[in-house]
Amino acid sequence: MIRRGRASASCGPRGSGSAASLPDFFSAAAGAFARAGHAEQAAFYLGRAGEFEEANARLLGLAPDTARAQRVLVDLVPLGAITASALHGHLKRLARHDGAAAAHAWAREAVCAFFDAGTVPYPNVVADLLPVARSAGVDEADETGFVAERLLRGGLLPRAPLPLWQSVDAALRRLARDPELLDLLIAARPDGGLYADPGPRAEHHRHWLLLLGLVEAGRRLPPDWFAAAARSPRTS
Repeated sequence: MIRRGRASASCGPRGSGSAASLPDFFSAAAGAFARAGHAEQAAFYLGRAGEFEEANARLLGLAPDTARAQRVLVDLVPLGAITASALHGHLKRLARHDGAAAAHAWAREAVCAFFDAGTVPYPNVVADLLPVARSAGVDEADETGFVAERLLRGGLLPRAPLPLWQSVDAALRRLARDPELLDLLIAARPDGGLYADPGPRAEHHRHWLLLLGLVEAGRRLPPDWFAAAARSPRTS
């Protein structure tokens, strides 16, 4: 005979425990697939980990393990398993995290993992970083300056799309007061291969030239440099 009352009582804790372990299980699966070279499957399982974590918080009152999510994300970025949407969602969650200083450090670490891998995550990444920075008491100028300098020193600015340039435009002008960083900005000719359409390609090229004019880059360039650079953007 089945004793339903006892079964129910004993299943409750086991069910809760199983639910709590699902994010860890799917995160581990994501890591295994990523290391095996299956980035798409890894991204799928990582997404499932996030879904279960959110469900556990909503339905069971279980606090998300943000530290675990951070470790997994940073570890999987070099393996190509972290999509732009995954980083976007992670930064949005960090903006709501109770520990503002830790969340800000994690947010920078997550974005810099992409930079270290030679990748620009997505055009509006600065807009997702700023709320985390503000919660931690970090000024917008400091945050955009941090991103702009990383892009310059990492040689990533040429591959950054125009919206990202625009989000750090003021920071680039400030940084260009340093001769070393000005030289890096001069060398950061936008990669025309970012665009299939010649219109956006030309707009980005003009933005770079205008920025160089605003920071008086001509004082470090030969007289005919601007004339040669203005002819046409590179397509590769």
